[in-house]
Amino acid sequence: MDQFEPKKVIDVGPKNASNTSRWFSALLIQAGRKPRKIKGEKRAAYGSLGAFHSGILSDDGKIYLWGSSDRGRLGIGNVGSNIFFKPQCVKSLAKFEITDFACGRNHTVAITDKTEVYSWGDGEMVPLGYGKTKGRIEWVPREIPSLIGAEVVKVSVGEKHTVLLTRSGRVLCFGSGKYGRCGVGEGMEMDVLKPRVVDSLLGRRIIHIAAGRDFTWAVDSQNNYFSFGHGYYGTLGGEKNNDRHVAQVSEMAEWVQYA
Repeated sequence: MDQFEPKKVIDVGPKNASNTSRWFSALLIQAGRKPRKIKGEKRAAYGSLGAFHSGILSDDGKIYLWGSSDRGRLGIGNVGSNIFFKPQCVKSLAKFEITDFACGRNHTVAITDKTEVYSWGDGEMVPLGYGKTKGRIEWVPREIPSLIGAEVVKVSVGEKHTVLLTRSGRVLCFGSGKYGRCGVGEGMEMDVLKPRVVDSLLGRRIIHIAAGRDFTWAVDSQNNYFSFGHGYYGTLGGEKNNDRHVAQVSEMAEWVQYA
């Protein structure tokens, strides 16, 4: 398998493979002036961290993942439950230019420059967007058919749910509905098997999304902050720890601005 070894990397992950830390590793890529690129050299554009795997997107649009291959997290085929210490190229997506991707606890989602959306990983634990009532492990990336033509441009992934942003500013979610993390309706906590528009955000042009472990945030073009899902520890920005099943505005200090 292709391996990617960036030049400017600081390893901050556990050295011992048996370490029980939720994070295998992380990358700190040196910012500032870029050195002259050597022909054929790959360079990381940015990265994403899951609970048991990590990834980087190279500047030529390729995804490289490492960590635990259990439950299909790495998208490199059924290689069993192994630990990969070096980034592995997701070869089935190598023919595409990937523009965004995100790692969850046991699944990964990627978007191509043609706005195609692929997901893979543990479909038994979390819906992967295909619409099946009983999922299975997807060992390699698989396109989500219902998103063809939706023009998805951004993705963020929580522990058991996925949040998508379209070019027109709509938000869609799929995955576990517990705590209202998918924002599908007041009091509704069923699993969302296919990507579903967050109706409570319709009429707003959303420009940024973020998924936490079991809650979701969105920012619109007027700099309003919306949140829904599990409200423990004040994660939704309100004065109470109540869960929210639909998106609601969260009052933020006046100095907070999304750039």
